[in-house]
Amino acid sequence: MRAQRAIRCRVTPRRTVPNPVQSSLVTLCSLLLLYALPACSQTIGFTRHVWGVSDGIPEPIVQVLGQDHDGFLLVGTSGGLTRFDGARFAPVLPEGSRESLPFPIYCLIVARDGSVWAGTEGEGLIHFEGKRITRYNGETGLSDPFVRGLIQDAKGRIWAGTDNGLFVSNGPRFERVDDTLFTTPLAVAAIAMDDHQRIWAGGSDLVVVDGNHLQRVKLPGAYSNNRVKSLLQANDGTFWVGTVGGLLKRTGGQFNTIPGISATVRSLTQTHDGTIWIGTIGQGIWNEHGGVLKRLDRSGMLPSETVLAIFEDPNWRMWIGTQNGLVRLEATSVQVVPLPNGTEADYGTISEASDSNSWMVVGRLFRVNTHKAERVVESGVPEDGLRSVFQARDGSVWVGTDGGGAYHCEASGHIVHLLAPRELPNNFIRVFREGLDGSVWIGTDQGIARVAPHGVIEKYTVANGLSQFSIRDLLADRNGNVWIGTDKGLSHWRRNAMVHDEVTAASRNEKVWSILEDRQGTLWFATRDHGLYRYRDGMVLRYTVSQGLTSNTMEPLATTRYQMPYEADGAQLYGGRQSSRMASRSPPRKRSRFQRKRLVLSLATHLSTLARNGEFAFATCWKDLTTIGLKQSQRIWPAIPICHRATFGSASLRLTQRIRN
Repeated sequence: MRAQRAIRCRVTPRRTVPNPVQSSLVTLCSLLLLYALPACSQTIGFTRHVWGVSDGIPEPIVQVLGQDHDGFLLVGTSGGLTRFDGARFAPVLPEGSRESLPFPIYCLIVARDGSVWAGTEGEGLIHFEGKRITRYNGETGLSDPFVRGLIQDAKGRIWAGTDNGLFVSNGPRFERVDDTLFTTPLAVAAIAMDDHQRIWAGGSDLVVVDGNHLQRVKLPGAYSNNRVKSLLQANDGTFWVGTVGGLLKRTGGQFNTIPGISATVRSLTQTHDGTIWIGTIGQGIWNEHGGVLKRLDRSGMLPSETVLAIFEDPNWRMWIGTQNGLVRLEATSVQVVPLPNGTEADYGTISEASDSNSWMVVGRLFRVNTHKAERVVESGVPEDGLRSVFQARDGSVWVGTDGGGAYHCEASGHIVHLLAPRELPNNFIRVFREGLDGSVWIGTDQGIARVAPHGVIEKYTVANGLSQFSIRDLLADRNGNVWIGTDKGLSHWRRNAMVHDEVTAASRNEKVWSILEDRQGTLWFATRDHGLYRYRDGMVLRYTVSQGLTSNTMEPLATTRYQMPYEADGAQLYGGRQSSRMASRSPPRKRSRFQRKRLVLSLATHLSTLARNGEFAFATCWKDLTTIGLKQSQRIWPAIPICHRATFGSASLRLTQRIRN
């Protein structure tokens, strides 16, 4: 081997893990890498789904959202009220009618008895009790038909705010309550109730109703800017007021302006984690948490920058009503990490580094820290033309090139350059893999090389026992054997030699593209188009359509699926052929009834990382980005090895997830 001049490799040895997972080729196009970060250190990203008129919403203007006692999503639009079951929108119909009420719904509440009250623009107040509908208008005391705010108090009474007065129910009728304070009726746009059971009503003024006493509350700023549009009392007792000029917060009895928002604040909601979600007219959606205010909707996130309604469902997913459709946002560990300086490449590799970071090659070498990618440039290693990267257990880093051989950056700070034909069978490096004894296996386009801990190098090609030269996957099992997947069968290395056994015989004509050893020591081999092989206790079993698979490309039996962040829309992302180590996803929460089946990516046949209960998981071919278990289990989490190509609408992706002990 030829020693090169030293470079400084700031690496830390990672903890020893039996059967470490090798690097994987992950191809990236444009400026994006889609990447799953450790849940404990990541910034939350969101998946997105948008529904419009073509999906069944009566009108694109979604003004209010809620959830009924049956778990359906209630969607109030400018064209009527509809229910969403997760797949279809159905209008809320009066008893005996086949036509919905085409009234513009502005506000709604679900009462404690399960009935729904909906305020309309011009058609008064509507009470839905199952299929029975009761309308309240001037004949029942509600003198104004434009109802902008609704709430139910502790006594079960319904409060209704209109363009001309504040009303409260008294039996089957409504009575106006603001006439004792105002000679001109109060125009009400929002109603809220605080911890003391007081009713706050805001619009042309802000008033508090405490029993039979009404009090006007003075807001800071010019009258033209402090007309109230939304109200919210947070869990910590602070009171938030959205106005036509921005956002106010009340602490210690004093309202103060929150700087940063200058638009009309149309909707306010607090989520389970205490975050305040703020919907504006023309300035999108904002978050406030711990005193930090930031705009959430980056370019293209919402179909409109006018946000009229915000609702969090029991699964912590956010539903956003906009002027141009309904949006669902769901937190995901998958994020888009921009590469600096407009980096573009046709292939790449991700490998876990120390301290939950990652090494990444996209033509050039990068180190990803949390959600930021920084380019690494060191003398002695080419700046471009890099193809793969891997950090070994001793902290050293291996870098493979696209035609320039392999570089070993030792923990001491020196590098060694390995080249064909002396050390390698080929200079195009596909994958690195570390064996149980610390030796490093290097997969190339024309064979493999084994670098022993003491430095001796052995090469294996078709001439000395390898089944085929094109290396697709490598696995070192718990007994020290090495399994090599190729485009023409499986090769098995044991005790310093290639051996032929029942497994290699059974797979001699297969394209073996992914290999997994589960926690019981069972080996699984996924083929390109002929199903799945299992090897245990000297016996080989093959799973195909004859054994119950939907197809030989392994249709899912039980699935957990991932949606991609909305930033992936329009991006073209590609994948390589081996699995990498990535972060695992959080356990699921109980699903509500209107949860849709998640959109997924398609990918070629692969095995996935083992679940904690010992069941295996694998992915489908050309279908869904999915984990699959032999039986349903909440403990199976995706660990999708890289495959040939995947598509997701206009986006494509390769993603790997790791199960963390």
